[in-house]
Amino acid sequence: MTKTQKSLLNLNEEEQYEHIHTQLQKAAESEINPHEVRFLNGKKHTVSQEVAKHLLKTLDRLKPDDRGRMHNTIAQSYDHLLSVHKMVHG
Repeated sequence: MTKTQKSLLNLNEEEQYEHIHTQLQKAAESEINPHEVRFLNGKKHTVSQEVAKHLLKTLDRLKPDDRGRMHNTIAQSYDHLLSVHKMVHG
């Protein structure tokens, strides 16, 4: 893999992380209805404001490498998101 390909791969990962993070921010700010979030498995699910706020609060406390891993896990599917939420907040 060339250096350029690695850079593009990293850029795609960063865009993916911003994408799930942005969606969680919208869900946290949505006061009327739960916000619909699209996951990498292609499915959409609504995420409540409470769950989104808890996850964002946790993400903000993590070191960058750990934050990236958590973004990657959460972005996979709704089940992954819920398992991380349950693990972190009981």
